[in-house]
Amino acid sequence: MNRAVSFEYMNRQLVWNEFSEMLLLLLPLLNSSSVKKFLLPFSKDKSASSSGDEANCPICVSSPSIPFVALPCQHRYCYYCLRTRSAATSSYRCERCNEVVVAIQRHGSS
Repeated sequence: MNRAVSFEYMNRQLVWNEFSEMLLLLLPLLNSSSVKKFLLPFSKDKSASSSGDEANCPICVSSPSIPFVALPCQHRYCYYCLRTRSAATSSYRCERCNEVVVAIQRHGSS
């Protein structure tokens, strides 16, 4: 008696298993803020105006919880976003104007 065995189900399971393992490996490596920033132009919500964008942090694209400004350009950032970026590289450039950030200062203080 000749039995024809279909390996279609097994192949599908193996492919799905490898795909899910690959995703579990790669997802932690993705920077969520950069993915959000990349997908922002494709968003269906176009109600945000450009004046509202100036109040948001350009890195995490949200309202700064602890607002700091980059000097000398005076653009607003979240403290943690700006501090981590400026600490990571000595020649960090502003996300809005591409000017080198030389110092950071709390928003509203002299």
